Amino acid sequence: MNHSNTKERNISFDVLRIISALSVVILHVSTKFIMMNEVGSLDFKIANFINSISRFGVPVFFMISGAIFLDEKKEVTVKKIWLHNILRMMILFCIWSFVYYIYQSIYFWDFDFWNQGIARTIYGCVFSSEHFCFLFTLSWLYALTPLLRTWIYN
Repeated sequence: MNHSNTKERNISFDVLRIISALSVVILHVSTKFIMMNEVGSLDFKIANFINSISRFGVPVFFMISGAIFLDEKKEVTVKKIWLHNILRMMILFCIWSFVYYIYQSIYFWDFDFWNQGIARTIYGCVFSSEHFCFLFTLSWLYALTPLLRTWIYN
């Protein structure tokens, strides 16, 4: 079996992804504890400390993407970026935004989203959660990758 065509996997990136994913989960869980406790209490201070030290996760994900996409040994085409990366992210964004919008509509907003109309539902899906804003930022960075690669290597 010829292994020369197989992609080499960078284990360091995988370890960073695992650590970053855990930090994002810890960030979201600790936010709930911050909101549940009185400002200044010991529980609030502990939750705030944990929340503060776990904020590195999302920037590390961005840095991993930059390290992978800006690697001069890797061939990156505009077509691949748009069809493989950005399109996938936008499809996931649409699906999860809709799921999140339904969840918020039923459990928090207490209104019948089916009777609000299609325009309101689309607006609600796009703006239902600030948790997904990183997808827009990452999409822009992916779209700028060919320009960034040209700028860096020339």
